[in-house]
Amino acid sequence: MENKRPVRCNENENVALYLWTKRQEMADRGEISDSFHLGKKAKALRRYVPQKNSTAYALLIILYRGIVKGATFMKKQELRDDTEASELSLKSIRLVSHSVSSTI
Repeated sequence: MENKRPVRCNENENVALYLWTKRQEMADRGEISDSFHLGKKAKALRRYVPQKNSTAYALLIILYRGIVKGATFMKKQELRDDTEASELSLKSIRLVSHSVSSTI
């Protein structure tokens, strides 16, 4: 029997159900711990929920759409292009760049 979890945005109910099902499958196979306890003093756990219209939100939705279409992987550039074209994010994904500077 499925464990129905509350979803803040009804549009994402399928995404949440898919992610929850995958997590349960991984826990059943022993790939991840079913326990959330991290040590002696456990903090109150909160699920990560990306803010609507953020880049993380857009990436998550695009990845889910790819899974629904049957894609087993996406190249980085394809993911960026699809995210930009979807207009799910208020900010451009192209503006986010991670450069590493080294000092010699």
